[in-house]
Amino acid sequence: MTLDRGPVPEQGWDKGPVPLSRKENGMFVYNKGYIVDSAILVAHYSGFPYVCKKKGDLNMTKVGILVGSLRKESFSKKIAENVAELFPEGYETEFVNIGDIPLYNQDFDDENNVPEEIATFRYKMKQIDAVLFVTPEYNRSIPAVLKNAVDAGSRPKSESVWNGKPAAIISQSPGNLSGFGANHHLRQSLVSLNMPVLQQPEAYLANSAALLDENGIISNEGTIQFLQLFVDAFVALMEKYKG
Repeated sequence: MTLDRGPVPEQGWDKGPVPLSRKENGMFVYNKGYIVDSAILVAHYSGFPYVCKKKGDLNMTKVGILVGSLRKESFSKKIAENVAELFPEGYETEFVNIGDIPLYNQDFDDENNVPEEIATFRYKMKQIDAVLFVTPEYNRSIPAVLKNAVDAGSRPKSESVWNGKPAAIISQSPGNLSGFGANHHLRQSLVSLNMPVLQQPEAYLANSAALLDENGIISNEGTIQFLQLFVDAFVALMEKYKG
């Protein structure tokens, strides 16, 4: 397997373990690949991800954003990008990819043969403090890709990545129903997963195509004010549940 190369981690990373094989031309070479973002480094070693978090980011509340649509021009994704800009200082948002997660099969865990995509997703979500779901409605329920991510993260049950994490839901549709069915089906699952979910204000966005300009920006002042109220309430919920 080809080894991926990443930049030398700066000083100040919290203790690992981060298994490194060797240093080469000023670059560390990681076994079986790596993922780096502004706060987290994940190094895979013998199939198991290890996570380090930057010491300077330990007090930052990290909000994972899961989008229930894979479409390139997804309304949900564009709305989520607008909402991500409304979080205050001290909160960091990160879009978490769910499109490459294989359909969950209990045999993965029973036979200790979890696909790398699921293992990476689980470890990524374990570093997340709270979750914002932004989703369309498919046939009066949530899209399969989002339900699969919820299921994959919930197992093994004793190690669920969702347990106790505050959550909020925005549903949207190009029509007038605003994804109401998806919003409430998702709430049912999150209650089962022991996630405290923002109750008020509820966020149902109708006529989503009309909310976005040609650059994907929400310009309607009333909508912006409502979404800011929604984010502020979500922040208050997260503060309530901070350890």
